[in-house]
Amino acid sequence: MKSQLAVATVVAMLCLLGIPNVKAESLAVSSNPLWTDTTLSLQIGDSVTITASGSWQFDYVHGSCGPDGMYVEENLYDRFYSGALQGALVAYVGPDPYQGHWGDESFFPQATGYWNIGSSAQFTSDKDGELWLGFNDDAVSAQPWTDNSGSVTADISVAPVPEPSGFALALLGVLALLGTRRLRRSS
Repeated sequence: MKSQLAVATVVAMLCLLGIPNVKAESLAVSSNPLWTDTTLSLQIGDSVTITASGSWQFDYVHGSCGPDGMYVEENLYDRFYSGALQGALVAYVGPDPYQGHWGDESFFPQATGYWNIGSSAQFTSDKDGELWLGFNDDAVSAQPWTDNSGSVTADISVAPVPEPSGFALALLGVLALLGTRRLRRSS
């Protein structure tokens, strides 16, 4: 009986944990427009892994950079996210990565709400919404068409939060009844 209960418990736990339905996508993230809608809808708790490669240019002075961006002292105000270098690949979850403030120097750069992706990053979504990828540039000047060129390729995988199935919940109920019955017999 103990071995049967142990096996049933393991099966129940595996059903509860489930094997997440991982979504994967590879796409080009263009420098103009700055933001690309991945068409992946995230939920709170989804685990997102992104790797990126390629190069792009955010102005005529500094040359090309990869998805990690580059350190520049000027134009610190012209970023979406203060936690990433100029030109770095960043992510946003929600309906509008500009948040209705494109060109607003009193709003940008933000200290939160974006993720620094660079060449590789993993994060857990803290809200529901569309996943966007873009470059940390032109948040205030709002003119990517004047000097941006190139793109990077991003490989994205999303592991959703596992949800317990009805079968697993029913199995847990049976296990609870068996445990109660066993406790009554031993008393």
